[in-house]
Amino acid sequence: MSNYEPWQDENKKLIVQSNDLITARYDLDIDGFRALTLFLSKVNQRLENPGWVSFTAHEFQVTFDINKKNIWRCMKKAVTSLSKSQITFHVINGKKESFTVLNWLSGYKYQKIEGKGTGLKLRLNPDLDPFLFNIKHNFSWCFLNAITSVKNVISFRIYMYLLSHKSHPRCKKDNFFEVDISLDDFHELFPDASSRFDNLKKRTIEPAIQDINEHTNISVHWEPIKQGRSVVGMRFGCVEEKATVTKPKRPRLAKRPHVKTGSHDEGEWMKKNAAILYQYEKDLKKYDPSSLSLTMPDLRRAVECSKYCKQNWHEEKKLELAMREGKNTKISVSKSEQNKDITFSENDLELIQNF
Repeated sequence: MSNYEPWQDENKKLIVQSNDLITARYDLDIDGFRALTLFLSKVNQRLENPGWVSFTAHEFQVTFDINKKNIWRCMKKAVTSLSKSQITFHVINGKKESFTVLNWLSGYKYQKIEGKGTGLKLRLNPDLDPFLFNIKHNFSWCFLNAITSVKNVISFRIYMYLLSHKSHPRCKKDNFFEVDISLDDFHELFPDASSRFDNLKKRTIEPAIQDINEHTNISVHWEPIKQGRSVVGMRFGCVEEKATVTKPKRPRLAKRPHVKTGSHDEGEWMKKNAAILYQYEKDLKKYDPSSLSLTMPDLRRAVECSKYCKQNWHEEKKLELAMREGKNTKISVSKSEQNKDITFSENDLELIQNF
C-alpha cells in the first residue's frame, strides 16, 4: 500500500506528532494549522514521508466548514503561514543548550487535480520526518474530527500538550488525568503570551480552554498553582470524552439583510439569531452544564439580538456579560414602591448566577 492513499476510515483519521514537536516553539496561524493537519490526515504516518501530497479547495472547505467565498483566501494565507513560520527546538543537555530551527515546507504549488478541481500540493521539509513519520516512541495522537472546529492554534497546542501527558503514571487518576505546567514552561511554548498573569488568563488561557471544551473530545477544568501570593503555574484536570454523543457544533447565524437600522426586517433578523443562539446555549448546557457556555463574541451577539425579544434571557445574558467582563453592574429593583439602584460586585454576580 502506498503511503499516499485514503488509508483510514473517514471518522478515524489520525494526526500523529512527536512530543518534541508538541513542546517546540512555533507560530502558525489557523489556516496554516488547518492545511498541515489536512495534509497529515491524508497519509499514513506510520510509514515514510510520501513527498508531495495534494488536497482540493473543496476538501479544505468541507473539512473545516469554511465559507465558500473565503476558501481561496484561506488557502493562500495557509501557504504564507507555513512558508514563513519556523519551528524552534530547544535542547538542554547538562549545562549545554542548543537551538535547532526548521521550516515547515520544502515546496508548494497550486494545480488542477484530475477529476477533483483546483487544489494545493504541499511537500513537508524532510528534516521534520523524525517528528512526524515512522515514529516509534515518545509521540501523541488525536483524531482529525476532534480538532476540525477549534478556533485558534494555541487551543490545539494546549490540547496536544495535555494529551501527551494523559498516560503518564503521575498524571492519570481514576477516570481523568491532571497536567501541571509552570509559567516558565508555558512562556517557553508561547513566548508572545502576556507576562502578566491576569492578562494571560483573560486573553490566552480562558479562551483556549473554552475552545477545547466546546470543540474537542476532552473537557478541561483548570486552576492556578501558587507559591504564597504568586502564581507559578497552572493545573489542568482533563476528562477524555468516550460517549457517542458529540459536543454541540456552533451553528451559523443568519446573515444581516441589506435593510435600514431599526427597520422591521432588521428586527426579524435579530429575532432569528436570538433563537439560534438561545437553542445553541441550551444544547451546550445539556451536554456539559459545568464548563460549556457561549463564547464572549456570541454572548455579546446574544445580548444585542435579544433586546427586543426573549426579555428574561436578554437580562440574564447582560448580567453574565458584565460578570465575565469583570465589571460592576447596576440594576434597578423596586422596593417600598421606590426604584433604587443596587451595585453588585463580581463576587455577588457569581453567587447570583450559581444560585
